[in-house]
Amino acid sequence: MLSLVAALLLFGLYPMIFLTWEAEGWSRGDDRNVSHYILPGANTTLLWPRALAPFLGERGRRLRVLLLVSSSPEKARAREAIRRTWQRHLAEERAKAEGAAMTGECLVLFVLGHLGGGHQTEQVQRESAAHGDVLAEDFVDTYPNLTLKSMMMLKFLHDHTERRGLRLDYAFKVDDDVFVNLPQLLTLGIPQAEEKAQALRRRRRTEGNNR
Repeated sequence: MLSLVAALLLFGLYPMIFLTWEAEGWSRGDDRNVSHYILPGANTTLLWPRALAPFLGERGRRLRVLLLVSSSPEKARAREAIRRTWQRHLAEERAKAEGAAMTGECLVLFVLGHLGGGHQTEQVQRESAAHGDVLAEDFVDTYPNLTLKSMMMLKFLHDHTERRGLRLDYAFKVDDDVFVNLPQLLTLGIPQAEEKAQALRRRRRTEGNNR
């Protein structure tokens, strides 16, 4: 009897709670077509990261790993903490490492939107001018818009690999409150992933030949 009552409450309240729930900044009648917000084919970049320039075009250097750090305009302290810790020591650690797994280069970019009106804060503009590692896209940077932020990252990667000659092996999305051990990622994580991928391809070829 108790389980029956619980089931009735669950299915009775489900439409009231979930079907009428609205995220902050989004109403039930808002357009949910993501292409209307990321605008494929259009330039939606407000601040372009000049640190990416050496890796573009036919003569551009190959990028082993591009880390896209999900941030927001008001998270200046978090971005500075990354610049002073694992991003700062990246070159030192790479110089100490040995082996083919460390060939190539890594780059860290901070991805964010704006607080409204399509304009960036003076703080973000100063960071962009000083470090060249800020990628600002044209969307309101709020928690309910995290999906748009991720889609903007994918759009940026597609545009630069397909149209601007970016040669990139791996792209990683991380948050601005995460510590990334890049030497471990490059010497252990990526080689293991590549080894497993190669083993999977060999197995699939073998299975295909046996059919």
